[in-house]
Amino acid sequence: YRRVIDSIAEDFPRADIIAIDVPSPGVQADVTVTFSALKASLVFYPGSEDAGDVILADIGNPPELIENENHQLNLIEPHELPARAVDANKSTYGRVLIIGGSRGKTGAAAMAGQAALRAGAGLVTVATPRSVLPI
Repeated sequence: YRRVIDSIAEDFPRADIIAIDVPSPGVQADVTVTFSALKASLVFYPGSEDAGDVILADIGNPPELIENENHQLNLIEPHELPARAVDANKSTYGRVLIIGGSRGKTGAAAMAGQAALRAGAGLVTVATPRSVLPI
């Protein structure tokens, strides 16, 4: 199996790779066409690294087939989020306190703060020991 994958990569180095359903192990696809519903391996690392652009194709399955499944994965698209009120302020959308970091290891605290802002928190405070200021 591995030899087949390697030989395809050698013989066709510039070919676009399209995976069907999910990429085979060791294959880095440019596009993955999957069916009926997203698979966790297409959304989360490390599988998402090999999936490329993901296209969800409708193959005619009845909606009940998907709706009745016990899903553990829900993808929320930006258009599904409610619009922010024009009179809102930082207190309207919650507060997040992140306590973390140490000398030479401030990255995770800074990234967590940025993620909280991107997720929509109104006010984010990153608390670190005085010895690591400023981050």
